[in-house]
Amino acid sequence: METLESIGAAFDASVGSDEFCNKEEDKNQNWQARVNKWGSKAEACSGTRLYGNMRDGSKPQLLRGKEPFFVAKHPGCAWCLKEINETHFPIQAHHLIPKNFLPTHPICMFLAKNYKGNPKYELTGDTFYSTDNENNGYCLPYATPLAEWKNARMKSGKEQEQALKNVARQVMAKSGGRQLHQGSHRAGLYEEPDEVPDDEVSQIHLEVAGYLDRIKKLLNIVAGRTFRHVNKCPKCGTGEDPRKFEPLAATVKHMNQVSSLVKLFIDTNRIYISKYAYECLKPESKLDRPDWLSH
Repeated sequence: METLESIGAAFDASVGSDEFCNKEEDKNQNWQARVNKWGSKAEACSGTRLYGNMRDGSKPQLLRGKEPFFVAKHPGCAWCLKEINETHFPIQAHHLIPKNFLPTHPICMFLAKNYKGNPKYELTGDTFYSTDNENNGYCLPYATPLAEWKNARMKSGKEQEQALKNVARQVMAKSGGRQLHQGSHRAGLYEEPDEVPDDEVSQIHLEVAGYLDRIKKLLNIVAGRTFRHVNKCPKCGTGEDPRKFEPLAATVKHMNQVSSLVKLFIDTNRIYISKYAYECLKPESKLDRPDWLSH
């Protein structure tokens, strides 16, 4: 069984051994990046655009595991729990790398020419990375449209808390164990364990990482390996101050791979996108390395 750290190490090795320079692939065809704050594409990233891109089945998917989305055809004007099953539930398009978190990470230096976080380095043009790309999307259930959720919201205090949690648990169970997209994404754990347990299943639970923490670690790998390459490669950069370097298609590939790993960690409940998911779902006992990480 793989661990989060062993898969992270395999990803680090994979990115480090990749061929960054491919001048035919890297010829800038007026690329534009869609990254909030830094990308040349003016429109802000949105769940609506992400969902539209995901519905285009002609585009390649790097994601593995459970199906990335389901079109929830609704029979009437109101949702209720009895209508939910594994292929039919209220959905929201979730950015695996969150649209408002990505602009805070230095990886943007290698994605968009407008990034101003490091005055010593300058990208000569955008990559073609988009936060709204279908590879960064995962449609997941949410409970807001449900009549039962609205009824639970009318309660107060502990009674409301328990009622909402009960509806959340049922939505996730009926939709095939998919994590509920409800509430903010946390950087740290939702709770810290008091002591290290003896049994294997509980130890697996300790491996659970904060959602944004895990994404940050994966993006650090991509940024670090890319920085190491462009800092010494005569084909990609110049010796000027600031050091100028060209956008690379490999960076977009590695970003898509980060999304793929994040989806795998969600599907195996190694990270949680909501507190309800953390409280109601248990980690799976098996975490397989993706085929594209095997050498």
